[in-house]
Amino acid sequence: MTDKAQNLPENTADNVFNRQKLLILSSSVLEKIEQRLTTERFRSSESDNTYLAFVRAFSSLMTAHNMTLRDNDLDAINRRLDEIEARQRGDNE
Repeated sequence: MTDKAQNLPENTADNVFNRQKLLILSSSVLEKIEQRLTTERFRSSESDNTYLAFVRAFSSLMTAHNMTLRDNDLDAINRRLDEIEARQRGDNE
């Protein structure tokens, strides 16, 4: 039996998906879809359903990831606001 923790990738600056990296990834998916749709004659293929299933999963994951990024940003903003308010209270007393 293997330890599941061994299979998890290590979070480094290179593999963390920030908003810029998410935008680049979603842009490449949109470009591929646009290329398929703007050809002179659309031809479906057997892999279309599989690809669209992956795109739907990717879209859901991007939404969840972006919400997590936003929550982290809000936490940081709230910490900074608390520090500013604490400093102001200290100055006024």
